[in-house]
Amino acid sequence: MSGPDSARKQADFDDSELVRLKDFLPYKLVVLADQISRSLSELYEERFGLTRQEWRVLAALADNGSISSLDVSRYSTLDPMAVSRASSLLEEKGYIVREQSSDDGRLKVLRSTRSGRALYRKIMPLAIDREKYLTEPLSPAERASFEATIDKLLMRSRTLATSAAVEDPPEKAGKRSISRRTGK
Repeated sequence: MSGPDSARKQADFDDSELVRLKDFLPYKLVVLADQISRSLSELYEERFGLTRQEWRVLAALADNGSISSLDVSRYSTLDPMAVSRASSLLEEKGYIVREQSSDDGRLKVLRSTRSGRALYRKIMPLAIDREKYLTEPLSPAERASFEATIDKLLMRSRTLATSAAVEDPPEKAGKRSISRRTGK
């Protein structure tokens, strides 16, 4: 079997069992994340002159201290070139310093400057206010459940690329997800 898109698996589903894109969980998550990210990017682009990528690099450094550009890429989910471009811009603005890694000459180690840390401390409360607004309709129990669910999905998603279960999932799991979506 060649993977989740194999002909046998496609033949096992008829059109009535297929999920519309708007009902597909990965699509919904991407749309939600994109809407939130756009709202936040308006905040730091308009008020502080930062791009989304610059903000993510600055936030990664705030969370981790001095780390390599590769680690920033992994932490922020930005591709290495985006980290490189954002880091260059942040360095020009005086918000970070980039130094050659002593462990690997191909990598840069990034760290926030005093002004970079101050900028982060200005932006983060505003971002938290937007998060509060977004989650305001949720009860404390719903919020806790939502966060626990997101954590579970994040952990599970990290196994997708290497999991044999993705290529040949148990039949019950496949039927359960179809039943949930179609009501059959």
